[in-house]
Amino acid sequence: MRNIPNKYKVISYALRALALAILIAAFVALFVFPDFNKVRMITMVLLIATPFLIKMSNDYRRKSSGEIRPVSINSTTRKGPSKRLVISGIALLPVTGASWLLLAMDFQDGWNEIWPLYACVAVSVICGIAWSAIFALWMGKLTSQG
Repeated sequence: MRNIPNKYKVISYALRALALAILIAAFVALFVFPDFNKVRMITMVLLIATPFLIKMSNDYRRKSSGEIRPVSINSTTRKGPSKRLVISGIALLPVTGASWLLLAMDFQDGWNEIWPLYACVAVSVICGIAWSAIFALWMGKLTSQG
């Protein structure tokens, strides 16, 4: 059995504690300031960052235990997001902006139509899914190189 330094264990526990503190702080901020949109946005970003910290702590925990993971074919050939996905994500940005503009114009007219709201929500969800896939594949590429 080889001698594994304890620094990986300490880093793993510190990352998990940080993720838990961020999670608690985000929920407290949501309950204390329920009407502030800026607080909501920041807490959503923090809630998205929490699983990434947990994943990093799991990687350090594997290093501390000396566990050797078998290398699969896919883990060595990750190249990040495809060109088609990136181009479609970039193409969705102006469409999302236009749907938000239509929503704002309808708001100024007194909410006469409902379809701009549905269009804005649908396009925003599709754009969010595309960009989350792009970032997930990009982060997978970065973590597989390390």
